[in-house]
Amino acid sequence: MNHQRRGKCIIFNHKHFDMVEKCFKKMNDHPENENDVRSLESCFGGLGFEVFIHEDLKKAEIKLVLEALSKEDHSDADCLVFCFITLKMDQGLSAKDEKLSLGILSKLFNAKSALHWLGNRNCVSFSYFLINVNGCVIRAFLMERR
Repeated sequence: MNHQRRGKCIIFNHKHFDMVEKCFKKMNDHPENENDVRSLESCFGGLGFEVFIHEDLKKAEIKLVLEALSKEDHSDADCLVFCFITLKMDQGLSAKDEKLSLGILSKLFNAKSALHWLGNRNCVSFSYFLINVNGCVIRAFLMERR
């Protein structure tokens, strides 16, 4: 990785969920998330990433953030990282209000769109990491140039 800047790390932290709030108010508190957020912020910040943290966003708000990022010029960056700290749902993750399909990432950040936002024809790698913590799921999605 040898570009002008390392890139951005976007952390989506979800501690409160509408569906849980209605049924089990006590289960809707996830104080351990703060440790995970600070660890990710420290790790990626220490590696030279610009770190942005979003708290308890609804599905539509997450889509707006992702769409805005997909339109930015990242041609001087090595990679783009997404981290979701949330509850796992079938075939997706939980936003504050409803399920978020991971297909939104592959739709906005794929090999075809990557040519636009990476600014050249270098090969693009898209992968993710999964860590299960106390019933919550942390998924980190990394898109980088090779």
